Amino acid sequence: MMTVNNKYDIGEMVYIKSDQEATPYVIIAIRIEGRSPHVVRYELNCVKDTQFVYDFEICPNKWETAGEKIGA
Repeated sequence: MMTVNNKYDIGEMVYIKSDQEATPYVIIAIRIEGRSPHVVRYELNCVKDTQFVYDFEICPNKWETAGEKIGA
């Protein structure tokens, strides 16, 4: 039996930390890759595009993005 500890869930709204525009994305899929230890990647979607990212690249808060930090 495989147990995966994903940080985020499908349907959750997140932001890409390096995004200067702080665009909100919705998680539409979770991919489990590789053998143990498994790598979790998230498929994100917004009106403009779709991205595949790792959990360390995203955050649940807009103020944690590069665009918000620069504008502060």
